[in-house]
Amino acid sequence: MIIKTEDIFPVLSINSNLFFTKNGDITLAYQLYSPEIFSLGETNIDDIHSDFNKFVAMLPQHTILHKQDVYLKKEFSGYMLPENSFLEKSTRRYFEGRKYLEHNSFLYITLSNLKSLNATYDISNFLNQRKDHKTDRQNVLNFTKEISSAISTLNSSQYLKTKPIAEDTLKELFLLYFNGFEMGSLVDIEFKPNFKIGSNYFNILALNNEENQGETISNSKVDLTKTTDRYTFYKFFTQSFGLDVNCNHIVNQILYIDDHLLHKSNLEKNIRDFNTYSDFSTGNKEGHKTLTNYMTEIVNDEKVKLCRGHFNVIYWTNQKHELASLDENFISKFRELDIFPYRGTYEDYIYFYLGCFPGNAGLIPREETFLTDIKQCSCYFNFVSNYKTDPKGIVFNERLFNIPVIVDIWDEPYRTKQVDSRNFAILAGTGGGKSYLENHIFRQLIEQDYSVVLADVGKSTEIISKLYKDKVAYIAYKEGQALGINPFKINYLEELTSYKTKNLSEFVFIHWKKANAPDENERVSMNKIIGEFYRDCPDRHAFPTFYNYIKKERNLLDKLEIRPEYFNTDEFLHVCSEYVSGIYDFLYEDGDYNDLLQGKQSVFFELSEALTNPDILSLMFLQIQDTADTKVWKEDAVRKILAYEEAAKLMKFDNVLRAIDYGAQTIRKYQGALGLVLQTIDNIPKNEVGTAIINNIHNFFVFEPKKGIESLKERLNLSPHDVNQLLSVRSNLTGEHRYTEFAHILGSKTRCLRLETSKECYYSYLSEFEDKIPIFNELEKGNTIEQAILNLIKL
Repeated sequence: MIIKTEDIFPVLSINSNLFFTKNGDITLAYQLYSPEIFSLGETNIDDIHSDFNKFVAMLPQHTILHKQDVYLKKEFSGYMLPENSFLEKSTRRYFEGRKYLEHNSFLYITLSNLKSLNATYDISNFLNQRKDHKTDRQNVLNFTKEISSAISTLNSSQYLKTKPIAEDTLKELFLLYFNGFEMGSLVDIEFKPNFKIGSNYFNILALNNEENQGETISNSKVDLTKTTDRYTFYKFFTQSFGLDVNCNHIVNQILYIDDHLLHKSNLEKNIRDFNTYSDFSTGNKEGHKTLTNYMTEIVNDEKVKLCRGHFNVIYWTNQKHELASLDENFISKFRELDIFPYRGTYEDYIYFYLGCFPGNAGLIPREETFLTDIKQCSCYFNFVSNYKTDPKGIVFNERLFNIPVIVDIWDEPYRTKQVDSRNFAILAGTGGGKSYLENHIFRQLIEQDYSVVLADVGKSTEIISKLYKDKVAYIAYKEGQALGINPFKINYLEELTSYKTKNLSEFVFIHWKKANAPDENERVSMNKIIGEFYRDCPDRHAFPTFYNYIKKERNLLDKLEIRPEYFNTDEFLHVCSEYVSGIYDFLYEDGDYNDLLQGKQSVFFELSEALTNPDILSLMFLQIQDTADTKVWKEDAVRKILAYEEAAKLMKFDNVLRAIDYGAQTIRKYQGALGLVLQTIDNIPKNEVGTAIINNIHNFFVFEPKKGIESLKERLNLSPHDVNQLLSVRSNLTGEHRYTEFAHILGSKTRCLRLETSKECYYSYLSEFEDKIPIFNELEKGNTIEQAILNLIKL
């Protein structure tokens, strides 16, 4: 049997998101936005059902609620990804065309007249061209007002949001549905001998009778595919019909809110019938017992409202032989829930398929629905969806299909008060992937014109700095080589603020006093001398010239009215001479000291070789602070990151710990964020300072926690499901699609993400020296860094 689409198209008119159908019904259409898959624990699922049931309770009598979830096989298109840099282009090419399942969820809320609700339809109803059904204008106004109020209640949920579907979008959805979700011109629908639309073969399985339901219906159930002995995941009762099935399909969940008292009367009649015939079979006895218990529950609980429901799954493929395996797969999904699905004749296909067209749910025959109550019926509604992607941010990968998702860690979370600061921490054990992730994040921030000041330990960012040499200054301490930077250099005398003067004093005291703190008299004296130095010396400002200025100006203390006991000139000259003409004279070799920083947006300090020398490390750290003052604190219009790689090693030094604490508390005022790269959360001291640092970090990237899970739970105040997500983190470094996996904790929300990269990114993120040797060999041949990477990929 073939039906022409244009003959049965049911919509008479559309006005915004409200439309009229030929059967006299009125429907309001909304797109529903649900939480991400894997993001919910058992209590979250219960909360969602509670929110949804509050919404349903507000719907007027004679309302049909039709939730339609459409799952379509797609190929990833990289149009949403940036494509400017070498690595951006490689990422877009790498993921282009990757297959995934796209999910969209729609709510169709229909007001159906009493006649429609109580009619039993045959095929003629679907072909009926009558236009004499007229809807009372006042009924429409009352209906839209009540639905608007109910939708506002639903949108107040922490989890569920809706948006009216625009008129043009509705027209596209109608066309797609009747076209079997094929693009192009209208095609006919063939129901017999095969259910076929265009080039696709269809089938439908339904729950349409209360006797076919399982004994246990609940909001959620344990997700056995994700649960292990260490952690438990939960899912919605019918969630396995959604993203778990990688094929084109539609899940229809329909709830009919009609006459509760009439349903109650019919239920009482069924009980009497079962009782009358209970002697004829055990089934009748069990039916009588079950319905009697159900009736008792209804009588004792006035909140239980009877309704009717219908649940079906429509699925299709363009390969007829694949339909049998899809049948088997979906039947197994029903059986997991102890449900016996109904597979009907071609006439049933007509009712089910055409009745599930938006606004047509009132045409599904009453005998194709099951008697239930509203809370129980809502258990058949599934509320999880794909991973969400943001308009801008950092590109990672989602957990289901490994396709890219963009994660906004800067604007939206801060604007919506999901976080109060943009500070972040990356936590992973040795070899756990933290350097790889840090490179991935920092290089995208650099591409997006953030200013990144990084204290690196281990040369993790060496290759990235070469790739972005026009934007990044890479400064590494090496015995016998000048640092190449000079905190003394200023362009104008006005730059010598009180804050700059204090920083320079600290810088000089590190040379002179080493780890010993100067007294207040020495501090005041040093501030005075620095000011006089800049007034007397208009150019060539550097530590050696400052040293020689004090050496030459022997009456300097008298000139500034500084008593000799407040500033020991001989001691200063003797101790500091090793930085001018002694073992450290190479640090400040004469020249244009700030040449490395000119025109650079970001600065990476490599501190590996300085860790063994506390004096040099202190100097390097003050250089970092000075650069942060220039790059971070002063440039208000620039987004800034001040980050510490292997921060645990640096926080052992008290001055570094204090600086990190200060930065964590204040950097947000300067449009900035502090970043820490650590092995465990316990690398942050368990004291007042450590607690303050953690309280000011609202963005954590946590790799598989081999130890310290209890500390994470306690110090980050994680929920049970947050902990389950953390425990479920697993990386896969073998096979075609290799990835690292981590939990992303943003404010109070946790999600598991992956990082799968192109080969170009892989070679750019290498941090181990042995792994980088082939890159360096290629560079020695005269290749650019990009060409060196491409050459290695070809090998």
